[in-house]
Amino acid sequence: MILSKEKYYQRRWFLAILFLLSGIWLIYMAYGMFGYHRDKEELSKGNTVPLKFLIEKSESTKNRFVVLFIENKKIGSVIEESEIDKMIGLTGKKNFAIIDSPVLRNELSEISFEYLYWNDKLYELKVNGNTVIEYKKESKFLAYLFLTIGIFWTSFQIWVIVTLATKGVSVYDKSFKK
Repeated sequence: MILSKEKYYQRRWFLAILFLLSGIWLIYMAYGMFGYHRDKEELSKGNTVPLKFLIEKSESTKNRFVVLFIENKKIGSVIEESEIDKMIGLTGKKNFAIIDSPVLRNELSEISFEYLYWNDKLYELKVNGNTVIEYKKESKFLAYLFLTIGIFWTSFQIWVIVTLATKGVSVYDKSFKK
């Protein structure tokens, strides 16, 4: 079935708007990625014992996450299996190894915590003075890549929309004259 040029024109408008929204979404993702690249001086510091301490496993990625519940906040980060073993050795708490079983504040009272965080992301964690999660300055390469692709993609879709709006159905006259 061959589309008429009017139907083809309508479909192109739909796709142009859809692709424009995807470009805007890429720019928004890049903005969010830049937001989580923080210098050590910008991070909030804490040393209170968390209300709950939880190690959970993501079903989709199989990564393990350490989550601290502090006052009204939930902060977390990805943690390696070797770091979980390191925490068990430092504290003697075998229940750190039980995933999705929270360790409560009364069980953590003799353990000292120091952590650096921003919003909901844990950047550094020290347990009993030993670094479990070390602060690493992350590269902004992916954020710049998403931003660049998003800007070019959005610009191209704006050009397509302007072309469709100014030339109308006549854009397709050459292709339908065959």
